[in-house]
Amino acid sequence: MRILVAYDGSVCGDGALFDLAAAGLPSRADILVMTVANSADALSGSLAMAERARRYLAERFAGWRIRCEAFLDSPARGILSRAGTWKPDLIVMGTHGHPSPGQPNLGSVTQKILLHSTRPVRIARARIGADPSAPRLILGMDGSPGAFAALGVLAARNWPKHTQVRLLAAVDWRESLEGAFSPIGKRLRQAAAKLSAKGLTVTHELRLGEPRRIILQEAKTWSANCVFLGSRGMNPYQGYLLGSVSTAVAFHAPCSVEVIRKANPPAPRKDGPSLPAKAKRAHPRKAAAPVKAR
Repeated sequence: MRILVAYDGSVCGDGALFDLAAAGLPSRADILVMTVANSADALSGSLAMAERARRYLAERFAGWRIRCEAFLDSPARGILSRAGTWKPDLIVMGTHGHPSPGQPNLGSVTQKILLHSTRPVRIARARIGADPSAPRLILGMDGSPGAFAALGVLAARNWPKHTQVRLLAAVDWRESLEGAFSPIGKRLRQAAAKLSAKGLTVTHELRLGEPRRIILQEAKTWSANCVFLGSRGMNPYQGYLLGSVSTAVAFHAPCSVEVIRKANPPAPRKDGPSLPAKAKRAHPRKAAAPVKAR
């Protein structure tokens, strides 16, 4: 597994490193810790900052192969460009802390990565006092291909014995009148059976209401460690569509959020290039040779 850790040296960036212990990641993985400097004078400091993060991870994940790099570029463009060339299985980023009620709390860089990346993104919000040995996970299930992609990712992770998973689906009153409860309930039971076969403790619920509100409320009251969501597929002009539910949960959740994109997406149309395509053409300069993990 390839994991790109976008690190900025902040308290939230440190929280994203800490949060990796509760992400169910494999014992062996290739990790790239990258930092971005906005001036040539700041490159050496950025590389030293990345090396500090590398040492932290090396002490806690002995089987990981970790290296670090620093780039001279704008942060969002540099991260998208490196993700485009290295093709990680997951991008990990911190946020500006826990959101305030009714207010989005994603930094501008995190927002751009979340909205424009073609790779899965983990927005890490480490919960104070959370036990990484017994994660509580929420999977939003709406029956879409993106949701099933998120299910596959969650099922493939290496979770500790006492991990709990809660599958949530919601329908509004119009869908309930149209008989949506029956097919969605069937998908929930199928997803629960798949995760239970992996040794996870699984519960599933189908509720009447607005999906984003139900997921956010459950994440808060249940003290979830992470919410897993799927994207809505590809738009030929703008790349991946995040979807209103995924956007709201990513912005407002009190815990980490992973937004899963399906592997090998179709290329955006040439008459309407997406932001990642522009970022790839930027080719930011590398600050120094990558520092190899000891």
